[in-house]
Amino acid sequence: MADASRSEPAMTTTPRTTGASCAAPVDADTIPRTYEAVLFAARPLPAGEREHLVGLLHGHIQLLVPELTVIVPRMRDEQRRTAAHVLARTRHMLQAGLGTSARDVFDLATQCRALFILHQHPGPLLVPVPPPRGGHDRPDRRAPSREGVPRLPADRRPRPRDS
Repeated sequence: MADASRSEPAMTTTPRTTGASCAAPVDADTIPRTYEAVLFAARPLPAGEREHLVGLLHGHIQLLVPELTVIVPRMRDEQRRTAAHVLARTRHMLQAGLGTSARDVFDLATQCRALFILHQHPGPLLVPVPPPRGGHDRPDRRAPSREGVPRLPADRRPRPRDS
């Protein structure tokens, strides 16, 4: 019998679902604090603080991109299109190599926020379809069975044509 006092408390992290070797969870407390430090700063951030925040934001984004990539195929309609757009834009930004200017840090924080919100609120997800049995990815292409289909009486069947 399990002791109620020993049950696990509610966690604010979501475990990784990608099966990657790194088992770091998505930290639902730290990620928003990081992007909010940039997006809602009352004053321009000093260069040293911007560099530190860029490192944190890059880390959060590197964690969120694979997580969201796994979820996107199960999202529905507009949510899926939005997530695909955010992922494409994020990948483009990372390939372009952003610097530590105030504008670059703001853009990175905006992308981090979008990834995080989509990860935390993906909307209703479609049920994943298991692969077909037999070890192949293609569906069975055989003609459907005619078992149980009523046959026409012999006098109503079409007659073959004479050639």
